[in-house]
Amino acid sequence: MAITTTFGTQLRSATLKEAGWVLFDTLNKKIDYLYRYHCAAALLALLKVSHIQPVQLSGANHNIEENINVVRSLLEKSIGNYL
Repeated sequence: MAITTTFGTQLRSATLKEAGWVLFDTLNKKIDYLYRYHCAAALLALLKVSHIQPVQLSGANHNIEENINVVRSLLEKSIGNYL
């Protein structure tokens, strides 16, 4: 589905296969929390996961490593191993 912004730019939603591993890699980078949070939100939406919240993949004190391993497993089951 294409969306046209107020600037006339055509946007479309990415599929899990197109964006899954890119978003996952971003979660593991040492970048600002807000970027990781929004990547986590997008990835969880694409995976249709509701039992993990974005903050649990991006914020301190939330067993991030354990949750990232769960998401990695879900990605592998959904779209295959990371190349």
